Amino acid sequence: MTKPSRAFWPIGLFCVIWNALGCFNFILQMDPGAAADLPAAYQAVIASRPGWVTAALSIAVFGGLLGCVLMPLRRATARLALFLSLIGVALTMGHALWAGAAVPGSLSVIISSAMSLAVVTGLVWYTHRKAGLICCVKNARLDVLWYADDGQIPDGTILRRLRSMGSIGIKL
Repeated sequence: MTKPSRAFWPIGLFCVIWNALGCFNFILQMDPGAAADLPAAYQAVIASRPGWVTAALSIAVFGGLLGCVLMPLRRATARLALFLSLIGVALTMGHALWAGAAVPGSLSVIISSAMSLAVVTGLVWYTHRKAGLICCVKNARLDVLWYADDGQIPDGTILRRLRSMGSIGIKL
């Protein structure tokens, strides 16, 4: 096992704190009394949130916390947890932008959503920068393929197969 870079531990600590605060925010949003103290734009987003968005939010915050706890332990499952967190944040952000757009003060909703998306995108990039993944889109279906930790695609056959099937391969 190689020694992590100097930035590894500060990034890991920041991300654990960030996601712990996200979990705290989620718990507060589930309490109607605490949600009543939030600004009107946030109340509009919370009041109009369907169940699937609440599920996406819980996956985003708790999956992010799990991924950030597993990251300093250098577990490969941290990558999957953070990737699922990214999907949850994207779904939650889409709903927040749609629901809060017409409410005065929605700029704070947009900024906080963009910050969350930026942090989780950075985390996914950071944990995948050496191991990597390939996203393949074919007929509106997304397939995610992990490849070797050394960053090498095994003998290049995966991308050749995808191209022959008419898929679009994206190396992240």
